[in-house]
Amino acid sequence: MADQGDLFGPETYKDSGRYALKVLRDRAIVCQKCKLHETRKNVVFGVGNFERPRICFVGEAPGENEDIKGEPFVGKAGQLLDKMIVAMGFTREQLYIVNVVGCRPPGNRPPEPDEVAACKEHIVGQLRLIQPQMIVTLGASATKALLKSQKAIGELRGRWYEWEGIPLRATYHPSFLLRSPHKKKDAWSDLQIVLQKLAATDSYGQGQGDGHGHGNEATDSSHGNGRDGSSPPVPEGEGAGRAGDPEAVRSSTEAATRTEWQPPPEKEDGTGF
Repeated sequence: MADQGDLFGPETYKDSGRYALKVLRDRAIVCQKCKLHETRKNVVFGVGNFERPRICFVGEAPGENEDIKGEPFVGKAGQLLDKMIVAMGFTREQLYIVNVVGCRPPGNRPPEPDEVAACKEHIVGQLRLIQPQMIVTLGASATKALLKSQKAIGELRGRWYEWEGIPLRATYHPSFLLRSPHKKKDAWSDLQIVLQKLAATDSYGQGQGDGHGHGNEATDSSHGNGRDGSSPPVPEGEGAGRAGDPEAVRSSTEAATRTEWQPPPEKEDGTGF
């Protein structure tokens, strides 16, 4: 029997498009692999641009508002995430937003390991299908799940990692920032570093590469080390070694305007949101 996360396998996910995403969503909606299905109102699947979005934000689990509406990040934390996205020069619809767990844990507690494992097929499937240029994990649960780490979020943020060859950056969850606003400046710094890497990727992808989405300076570590997606961190300042597809970059409105983006005026707390 195929391991969870390999419903179709990496090669089948590649270029599968809308239909495979619909199949995955239909499976998620009727999923009963963990106890969370007993108390959920709705399964919360990912939303947004599924055609190689610039960034995929990966959160923890739905809260009460998300459970009612069936959409990720629509409560107070979602409102803050929207402000963060706008400050980065994007709209919510241009990016992709998903959680590592699709059903709300009772009392909004963190998802338990067996619940994360039960949802692995769904989160891994979505990431493989949409192939984001960058992944930004929000909070400890999402970061630990994708990096297979037990370290605290404070230890994990501040470095580049890779998930199946996709650059990954960890930052604080918006709900944590609402409780600890003094950490917003650190989160804003994380997001600005993501933007810098996107801009560097745009420049590299338009000017170099082998015509297949791979730059001339790609390293062995840029391709991940297995189907589980985990891989060692990439030292700060080094490229991911995997430029976006040149045709996709040239046709992207976001990419075309990225060099014109200027950070918004900083607020009193030192952030742009």
